[in-house]
Amino acid sequence: MGNDPTPSTEADQFLELFRQATSESDEQKRWPVIERLRQLGVETTLSHAEKLLRSASPLEREVIADVLGGFENAETRASRECVGLLSFALRHEVIPEVLSHLLAALSHHSFDDTRDIRALAQHPNADVRWSVAYALIRHQDDESISTLIELSSDEVSDVRDWATFGIGSMTELDTPDIRQALVNRLNDPDDDTRAEAIVGLAERHDPRVLEAVKKELLCPIFGSLILDAAEKMASPELLPILIDLRPHMLEQPDGDLERAINACLPPSENDPGRAESNESQMP
Repeated sequence: MGNDPTPSTEADQFLELFRQATSESDEQKRWPVIERLRQLGVETTLSHAEKLLRSASPLEREVIADVLGGFENAETRASRECVGLLSFALRHEVIPEVLSHLLAALSHHSFDDTRDIRALAQHPNADVRWSVAYALIRHQDDESISTLIELSSDEVSDVRDWATFGIGSMTELDTPDIRQALVNRLNDPDDDTRAEAIVGLAERHDPRVLEAVKKELLCPIFGSLILDAAEKMASPELLPILIDLRPHMLEQPDGDLERAINACLPPSENDPGRAESNESQMP
């Protein structure tokens, strides 16, 4: 007969799968096991979570955080319990890698109080600060936005990039502080951060971004966010530069470029009914 008995209860199954997850040194191979743990349900996870979040093993604390992060669609009470456990753990955790996993798990749940997350915005570990930005980008309260503004000037480009994305594209809020933070990143040495600032200002139709868009379009290489910004600005001043880009797209027509060109056309040339009207008047 079989050598290993099959776990007889959900609790047994959970502990066996958890043992498998924490025995796997390759994080990519660990995730399928974490998904199987989630499939056992939020109540089974919650029955073990508090003890595991207090484990002496950083890896066990990390893995249970990952499991808890998968229950964003759980009913309200269970989701709130997940948030409460993760927040408590966040206040007492000292290992940066575990902190990052706790923050990632929290980011999947809905909640209003971001104090425990914001408290880590000046953490010496860049991965933790990046995780703070990641966890805050869906929050619109003044304190969260202020923290993202602070992180948009972080010394590490990945942190600046994500925080700038948060205040530029992930919120429709439009304040002088947000605009100034985006303007401050228009000359950022990191291409992604700079592009996020440009598109964020273009979303708000801030005229200060127009020269930055021109400058980027004249570079040999630029990303699709720049064409997106040109489309949002819809300025005739950009039209000659955009049209000059067409010959470089002949073999593979660029839809983003054409949309930007159409947006920047003068109103009379960008009116679909104008051509129909002209045709109807032909003899």
